[in-house]
Amino acid sequence: MSSISSIAFSGIQAATAQFQSSANNIANPNSGSNLVNDVVNATTAQTGVELGLKMIKADYEMSQQLVDILA
Repeated sequence: MSSISSIAFSGIQAATAQFQSSANNIANPNSGSNLVNDVVNATTAQTGVELGLKMIKADYEMSQQLVDILA
């Protein structure tokens, strides 16, 4: 895995953890939770996962182009 994909994967893991935490707070609110913040955090985390996946896809496509050039 290239460094770009490694960084993207780490970001996906962090965003997934944030999403799970926010979703849990939304599903099981407590006195210290803030619904608006939890929804914003979950949405931001979802966007982070989507961007990370796009980075990995682009990294793979660049690698394939390099293979084609060198072939």
